[in-house]
Amino acid sequence: MRTLDNFDAITTNSILTRGREAYSNGTVTALQALNDNEWQAFVNGTTTYTVKVILHQQEIIDATCDCPDNSTPCKHIVATWFALRHHFQRTPRIPASNPPATSPSGLLVAARQALTTGDLHTARQLIHEGLNNANAADRPGLLHKWQLLLLELASATNDLPTVRQYAKQFAFHPTFNTTWYRRWKQTYDPDTWTTVISSRIEEITAQINNTHTQQKGQVWSTPHTWMLEQLAPVYIEEQYWHKLLALVQEETDIQLIMPYHHHLLPHYPAELLAIYLPALERMGDRSGNRIQFILLAGIFRQLLQSMPEAHSELIRLLQHLIQKYHRRPALANALSEVLGSEG
Repeated sequence: MRTLDNFDAITTNSILTRGREAYSNGTVTALQALNDNEWQAFVNGTTTYTVKVILHQQEIIDATCDCPDNSTPCKHIVATWFALRHHFQRTPRIPASNPPATSPSGLLVAARQALTTGDLHTARQLIHEGLNNANAADRPGLLHKWQLLLLELASATNDLPTVRQYAKQFAFHPTFNTTWYRRWKQTYDPDTWTTVISSRIEEITAQINNTHTQQKGQVWSTPHTWMLEQLAPVYIEEQYWHKLLALVQEETDIQLIMPYHHHLLPHYPAELLAIYLPALERMGDRSGNRIQFILLAGIFRQLLQSMPEAHSELIRLLQHLIQKYHRRPALANALSEVLGSEG
């Protein structure tokens, strides 16, 4: 349960930092109560965004922002939470009354109350009404809130199929979520899970291949890139290091490979070096601006530090690239700085 007191303890660090900074910079303006439970604020960024927050007591029932950021929550919402916390610290009156039960926020509050008090029959009725309304209104954010409540109800009533359905859905949509993945996994015994996750991997692979076939000629990326993005988190969770290595070996962009470096290095140092050497040169060939030069130099530094057994091979490659790019002084200088720092 996220509240005005604990949201900073259960929000992703990167989003929390950006939201706190936005709040500290005074970007939250015109904070006002629309009713006893619903609040609105304007948050200034590249443009001005509108944030709405539904509260019940201290609990944050819902929050929306009209910015294009798909993060849940975005920094504008987090900044508004900080503003609300500060407001109630100065004016310690927490809204106690409920919005009209016919409104979306009212239904959410009523369903939450029914769950909290153990009135599961009422909770079920309200949740199904809320799901139907959110579907009819085509409001995916609100629909997600109702699905979370349905999952909570399913947990309370030991409805295992529903728990599995939504834990699986939240594990992969919109992006991979470790918390929900582990909760989905916990609903199976180890032997059954092996079959379940193998089937899920096959589903993802088939979906990617089918999508790529349908969009052939319309997209630049290969199915291997999509598989790395979608399957790598699963392989990491399951410690399928050989499968993760196989995905990485199919990828040619070292910037897409490096996020998996620390996972694979303890198991496959020689295999990684065989991937990195041509990929580094390929990145150098394709680098066209100072930002890319700095990124390439940074990868060299990271590899030199984490792979001491490959030091001589990496140094030889650095020397080769500095000579190769002598007509590209900015790139050659960036690499020379790395070489110089190695003594």
